[in-house]
Amino acid sequence: MKFNKIIGSALAFALVAAVGCSGGKSDSASTAAPITTAPVASAVMGATVRVSSMATPRGEHTATGTTGGVVVIGGEVNGAPTAAIEVYQNGQWTQVGALNEARKGHSATLLSNGKILVAGGQSDSAGNNVLSSTEIVDPIARTSTAGPMMGSARSGHVAVPFSISGKEYVLLAAGAGLKGSLASAELYDVARNNVVPLSAQLGEDRVAASAVFLPNGKILIQGGLKNFAVGALQVNPAGAELFDPATRTFAKAGGMAVDRYGSALALSDSGKAISFGGNSGVQVEGSSELFDASLNAWSSTAALSAPRESLTLTPLRDGRLIAIAGTNQGVSAAVEAYSASSNEVASLGSLITARTDHTATLL
Repeated sequence: MKFNKIIGSALAFALVAAVGCSGGKSDSASTAAPITTAPVASAVMGATVRVSSMATPRGEHTATGTTGGVVVIGGEVNGAPTAAIEVYQNGQWTQVGALNEARKGHSATLLSNGKILVAGGQSDSAGNNVLSSTEIVDPIARTSTAGPMMGSARSGHVAVPFSISGKEYVLLAAGAGLKGSLASAELYDVARNNVVPLSAQLGEDRVAASAVFLPNGKILIQGGLKNFAVGALQVNPAGAELFDPATRTFAKAGGMAVDRYGSALALSDSGKAISFGGNSGVQVEGSSELFDASLNAWSSTAALSAPRESLTLTPLRDGRLIAIAGTNQGVSAAVEAYSASSNEVASLGSLITARTDHTATLL
């Protein structure tokens, strides 16, 4: 995907760092001038403040929260993928090296050893060079070393860490290859530093899905586009399914009232997963649905006042979920909070800079 404007500023909203793109999507990309502001040590709940700018403005990057700050990796700038890595901590950005391969559409997963597994993505803007390579980023040592190759090149996939029988893995599933959306999945074995393909496949191929680890030990994969083929885009939202690490199999996760892509998925403090917004293929959604793993069923819940897709949904320490920005016939700056205890969505004002395809990370 390409954007009119890629921004390098970070906005702190209720101690959530929002970093990413401003402007609509287009066939070309340009870089906004960096915004020079003083660092901000804290933010009042419900207020947005601008903090210092990244050295490399970007979109379609990853942002991983670590004990040493938020690590921003790769993405796109000036219409091309970047290899730059930066860390945000205490109101300041610090460059901490670079990937061996520039990439966007990759995943970045924090491992228990403090390192980050960077997997897949694409090394060009058009998607003609989808990557099967992985890298291990060490934010402390400021290094990135080559990791094992995946069995399938994939971009726009999901990556979820889990542990079972004392062993640590990362599920790498779905995404898109050179020919279109994938249903295949692989496991990264942290101790052995290798990737093993799964014999089981997802029930639906999909790209740009969301995924979350559930309290019952299973992984919920929701949404994205299915039947995606290069050069022949079909708007077919995928449903939801579960991955069981114990059996290494996939199964359907109930039936959503509205299958959607471009939605945001997170785990609420009730232990249920919730999907907000997105696009049904007919319209941009403001609706949301809760998944109850004990019933393997979805139910409708409170709706956003501002329907949008390509938003983020971030859990706060007080149990609320904060839905930030996105797009709906234009880029949105809306910020809303969902409370599972009251089953209500409340407006928290707006970002200073509207943005979409951004990241939002709890500090």
